[in-house]
Amino acid sequence: MAGDYLRIGPLEYDKCVSNPPFNISSKIVLKLIHERPSIAVLTFQEQFAKRLLARAGTRHYGRLSVIAQLIFHVEELAIFSKTSFYPAPKTGVSALTFRPIEPKLEDSEIRHLEDLTRELFKYRRKKFGKALRLARLDSLFKGSDLGQKLLETRVFQIEPGDLNRLAKQMPYLLSETHHH
Repeated sequence: MAGDYLRIGPLEYDKCVSNPPFNISSKIVLKLIHERPSIAVLTFQEQFAKRLLARAGTRHYGRLSVIAQLIFHVEELAIFSKTSFYPAPKTGVSALTFRPIEPKLEDSEIRHLEDLTRELFKYRRKKFGKALRLARLDSLFKGSDLGQKLLETRVFQIEPGDLNRLAKQMPYLLSETHHH
């Protein structure tokens, strides 16, 4: 099949090797997350690769780090100098491998995770409790033990697993708030 990868509907494939245009790196990763080939090897600008590999509490940690690391084992395969390419890019280039984590998250779980992290990471330096209020999500996590435990933790310090557990509570909490 030939065409624009971002415009083609969800594909089923087992392996992916690509040197995608750097300006669409985020979109490529988000599409990969929904298609989950058994292995993908892609090259990205060094800065973007750092974001995918970043651990909680570090400068590059963000929603893309969280989502990618909950869906895939992401590993750095190689770092290429900019002189390895012609024309030379402005930064170094990293090749990353992506292997799906089992058991796979359901698409609905991924959507909740994307929704939660999209809102929370707008306030990445704020404490979780304050970020929830600013994002108008505080009523959702009032009954959550994990939510209460994390109130004083800054958003960028919350581990991917905890964000996933919070996202999994969301549909339950949403349905609870509509019944009362």
